[in-house]
Amino acid sequence: WVSLDVYEYELSWIQYGQMVEITSEALPGTVFGGRVWFISPVVDESTRTVKVLLNINNDARKLKPGMYVSAVIRADLRAD
Repeated sequence: WVSLDVYEYELSWIQYGQMVEITSEALPGTVFGGRVWFISPVVDESTRTVKVLLNINNDARKLKPGMYVSAVIRADLRAD
């Protein structure tokens, strides 16, 4: 699992099941794939963020609890 803090203004781009790519400075060149598994219904009022949980493939156990990661979530843009 990976827990992301997503700013509330970015939430319209996030959907359940969406593909995500995760990287960590501790593991340069390694990309982990996953999906959006849960979007919290609560906004943290102090940070204006929402917790988004990702289900990722970490079979090799390279990612450890407490590591910082960056995530890329690609969204389709439409003219309308």
